[in-house]
Amino acid sequence: MLILKQPDNDEKSYIETIENEANFYSFLREENILLDSVGEFKHFDSENKILIQESSLKYDSIESDTLTDKEKISKFIEGVTHILSQIHDRFENNEKLPSYFDTFKPTLLDKYKRPLLLEDMKKSRNKSLKDLANKIESIKDIIESIEWIDNETIIHRDIRYQNFIYNSSESKFKLIDWEMAATGDSCWDIVTFCSIIFKSIAPIGPNSLNTLLTPKNAYIIIKRIIEAYYIKRYPDKGPLPASFLKKVLRLCEINLMETYIKAFLNRGIDEGYFAVKKFTELLDTSYSDNFYLTYLNNKINESY
Repeated sequence: MLILKQPDNDEKSYIETIENEANFYSFLREENILLDSVGEFKHFDSENKILIQESSLKYDSIESDTLTDKEKISKFIEGVTHILSQIHDRFENNEKLPSYFDTFKPTLLDKYKRPLLLEDMKKSRNKSLKDLANKIESIKDIIESIEWIDNETIIHRDIRYQNFIYNSSESKFKLIDWEMAATGDSCWDIVTFCSIIFKSIAPIGPNSLNTLLTPKNAYIIIKRIIEAYYIKRYPDKGPLPASFLKKVLRLCEINLMETYIKAFLNRGIDEGYFAVKKFTELLDTSYSDNFYLTYLNNKINESY
C-alpha cells in the first residue's frame, strides 16, 4: 500500500517537514544504507512536495493501552530502545550528516539564543512566562553545565508511541515519520519520549496518554526505558551510571520548559506549565549525580 504525504496548504513549516523527511530517506538511499527499522521510501516529487512511501499491511499502529499493559509495554520498551540504539550507533560521527540535516540544539542550552528567548518571554503579559524567565536566569549556571554533544548522530526528535508501527507476527517495530530529523545529541530521543510521560504525571486533568496510566507506572516506564537504552547503546560500559540518568532527567525538564514556552509564544497556547513547575527540582540546585536515581526510586515507591 502506498502512502502520499503532501502539504494541504502553502505553510512553509509544513513543506519543510516533508522535505526534511525526504532528505532522511535520500541520505539512506544515496549512501546505500539499509535499515529495516524505518519506513519504506519510494519517491519524492520535489516540484510538488509529495513524498511517496510504502506501508506493509503486516504493520499496525501502536495503541495507547500499550502503556498500561505489562506485556505490551515490555515489548515496546525493548523494541524502541533497540531501534534507537541501532540508529544512533550506526550514524555516530558520520561526516556526511551535515550535508543532509540541520543541527539541533535546545534553545535554552544555546548561550546566544537563550538571552533572546528570555527577552521575548519577559515582554509577555503572561505571569507564568515571566516567572519562568526569571527562574531560568537564576539557574543559568546549572543549565550551562548540561553536556550536549553537537552533531553526534541522527536524531528523530519526535519519539512517541504514535510514531512506531508493529508487526505482531514477527514481533518487530519500525520507527516512522522522520519529518523532524536532525543531527544532535542521541540522548534527546530518549528525552522526548520521557518528557511526554513526565507531562502525563502533572495534575492537568485527564491523562492525555491513557487514563489508566498511574504516576507510579509512569515513573517505572521512564526508568526502564532509560536503563534499557543505555545498556543497548553502551553494552561494554556496565550498568546505567548516575551521570547518564542525571543528564537525561535534566534534559527532560529543559524539554518541558521549551515546549511550554514555544507553544505560548508561537501559538498562544497556555498549557503545560504545571508539568514545568512540578519537575523544576530536577534543575533547582547542583544535586549530586546519585540524587537522580534516588529521586526516581522514591517516586516509584510512593503510594498514589
